[in-house]
Amino acid sequence: MACCAPCSMDRALAAAARPETAMSGILPTVVWPSDVVAYKRKLEPDFDATNQAVKACNAANPQTASADVFAAWAAFYASWQQFDAEAVPTFGSANKYDEAVSYEQRLAAWQQKLVAGGCSLSAPIVTPPSDETTVTAAKWIAIAVVAGAVAYGVHSVVPFFRRGA
Repeated sequence: MACCAPCSMDRALAAAARPETAMSGILPTVVWPSDVVAYKRKLEPDFDATNQAVKACNAANPQTASADVFAAWAAFYASWQQFDAEAVPTFGSANKYDEAVSYEQRLAAWQQKLVAGGCSLSAPIVTPPSDETTVTAAKWIAIAVVAGAVAYGVHSVVPFFRRGA
């Protein structure tokens, strides 16, 4: 028979012990549209500086640089600009946040590839976030406070919910 409960529990405990997933099994991540906008604003200077470094590297070393690499970067940068210009929806903003994190991870990979290829960057190589459990917990507390206030308001307005009424 296949392994079941003990192995599953071991895997769950091992996942909970990793710092990047310590809270992920307890509360889902809460992302507001303003979080996505702030994340995009944080990434803009890194993308722009990297784009300037790519242009300078291509101009300085046109014979040694691969045209395919620069064309791929241009396509990636254009997709970033399109994503950056998109409005962030109220519902589904967590998906846009995940997409922004993915862009940051791919930017870091591009920066490492460019530096390895001999290009110099004016900005440091970005490091994507590993854990945001404190922010998520604070947002859940805020949601609980709002839910409690709504419940109190309903309780005080609707006589049906009052005890002894």
